[in-house]
Amino acid sequence: MKRRPQRSTLSSSSAASDVYKRQVHEVKNGEWDGKIYDTKTGKMNTVPDGQYRYKITTETASGQGEQLTYYPLKVDTLPPIIHGVSITGGQDLLVEFEDNGSGVNNLLYFEINGKRYRGTLSPVSGQQNVYVLPGVGQLLLNGKNFIRIEVSDNALNTTIDPGKYYDGQTGQVINGAVGVLKLLNLTDNSVITSDSYSYDKVNKSYNIKETYLPNTELFANGIKTATGTTGAFSVAVPAVAQNTVVFSEDATGKNILGTYHFTFVDQAPTLEIEGVDASGKAIAHSENYHLKGKTNGVKVSVENQSAKKSVDLTSSLTSNGEFEGDIPLVFGENKLLVSSYNSNDEVTESTVVITTVDTQLYWGSS
Repeated sequence: MKRRPQRSTLSSSSAASDVYKRQVHEVKNGEWDGKIYDTKTGKMNTVPDGQYRYKITTETASGQGEQLTYYPLKVDTLPPIIHGVSITGGQDLLVEFEDNGSGVNNLLYFEINGKRYRGTLSPVSGQQNVYVLPGVGQLLLNGKNFIRIEVSDNALNTTIDPGKYYDGQTGQVINGAVGVLKLLNLTDNSVITSDSYSYDKVNKSYNIKETYLPNTELFANGIKTATGTTGAFSVAVPAVAQNTVVFSEDATGKNILGTYHFTFVDQAPTLEIEGVDASGKAIAHSENYHLKGKTNGVKVSVENQSAKKSVDLTSSLTSNGEFEGDIPLVFGENKLLVSSYNSNDEVTESTVVITTVDTQLYWGSS
């Protein structure tokens, strides 16, 4: 079984002087956090994988007696190991895998050409750790078929095979490939926007998720990454207008595993500020500065960081995106942060500096 969070305490005991005291609590479920009390350190330590007994102590409310019940359980946190996947006779899917903990689960999830299926494996007579799923051939296309499987043990630890390409008629692995790079959230010549789930707005990068051979080091445009025991990995690449990502087994990009192209479209709103010079500066001759601008956003705010005050200009937005409003100033230099938001709260910001001159009355002055 996998270790799960403990929802209730089944029983506990403590010793005070020579008096033994037992505290018994209500049994609400059979879950356990996978930890035991260490009498030497006084800490709760996680147990290693193995066989254990679950002890439940119950007693009557009147204290007339107690009953001990033991349940055998096995702690298993390691996923099964896949030794091989093949198609026999062009029809049946054979899977060789084993699990040394809780045992293999015969429920199989598999993907053929991007479509996900579920089936029940049956042991192959006379072959140890080999299981068959019949009738898979009817799902194959003529030519190249990408097949990937996902197996689990009875504790629901999961291993994902990185996948291979198979011939739809013979069932043979194409080119004898032992592993194929598979991107989960990117296809060649796709369009990524700043609203995409895997786009990092802070670092302006796209986090590509893939699978390949388990425990393998590889590179994306020279950026080093590595797969885990299931073959899964992710890598963040900078996102500019036009992007080419080369996956390789070496940092120099010579042994290429795959090349992908994508276009990045920044959907953050446009923002233009009127009346300021090229460096974003302007002069004010009164205690307020009448700020004007244009945006395709739906919300506009201005923060006078020098005065630590903000003004919402959203209500001034016109149908063609123009906005304006008076911004109170303090004496001297005023740093204004103008922010425009779209409906997804993506923001474009612009900083302008307004310096006051030739006036005696300023907002916030004494």
